[in-house]
Amino acid sequence: MKQIKRTQTLLRDLFLSPITTPQQLALVGLFAVLFIFVPQIPPNDWDLNARPILEHGFNVYRETSLVYPPWSLILTIPYILAGKAGARILAVLAVGGYARMRRWTFAHFIMAIFSPYFLVSMSKSNIDILVFVFPLLLWEVAKGKRWVIPARGLALALLLVKPQGAFLLWLYLIWESRDDRKTILAALGVAALLLVPISLVGQPPLMLQWVENVQHPSTDFQEYWALNNISFSRDLPLWAGMVIALLITGLLLAFHRWRRLSFTRDALFSGLLMLSMFISPYTSQQSFSAPMALIPSWP
Repeated sequence: MKQIKRTQTLLRDLFLSPITTPQQLALVGLFAVLFIFVPQIPPNDWDLNARPILEHGFNVYRETSLVYPPWSLILTIPYILAGKAGARILAVLAVGGYARMRRWTFAHFIMAIFSPYFLVSMSKSNIDILVFVFPLLLWEVAKGKRWVIPARGLALALLLVKPQGAFLLWLYLIWESRDDRKTILAALGVAALLLVPISLVGQPPLMLQWVENVQHPSTDFQEYWALNNISFSRDLPLWAGMVIALLITGLLLAFHRWRRLSFTRDALFSGLLMLSMFISPYTSQQSFSAPMALIPSWP
């Protein structure tokens, strides 16, 4: 009987307490490694978006139909070098790091990485966790640190690897930091260094080559987007989608300010990501893994 009680206590401490102990951290690492064995479903996102950059470098827009922005040639280097299996490990570790920062229980972490959207995303070795969840982890951890400026600058730049899913969150983070003007302006300067110079490389500049690929996507991409798009504004002109975005965002911020709505910080981040994804002209189903990784959320 005592042994049963000891086992129950051990399991309760392991699964229902915040992730702090070496045993819990080791289990996070173990689950990350186990994601190596997740079966892959074609088309694989690493093959679609990382391999072309690896093979063609600065000529990627001329040689392929890549639709990631120019700064992805720099900011996705860890994802590219990690390969498909390594990308999945990094994604799980990013969620684990976020869970530890937020003092989530191990059970909460398990729910996040075994949600259907996360598993689908991992079945395609998708980058979305690394450009949505990891930047939020970096942003939050950097608060009050000596390295807050480069860390938050990198976080802002990473969020723009997929701007269609993060633009509302990006604007919110800047607005939230308005009282510390010196820090946020310096962080924006760091982000600009990561975004602007690479966009001007080439003849014509990579930025224009990217815009050309986005405006004239390949037949394969058009078919893939048609099947995979979760946006509810996909059949509307871009300006109409932006008007909807501004109206909804304005209403939510107004209700929040008037204390008619109350969010935990994770729920707010998740909601802003979801809203951006719904009102952008295109967002893939896999991208939904990021906001879903931030919930369930509780104080």
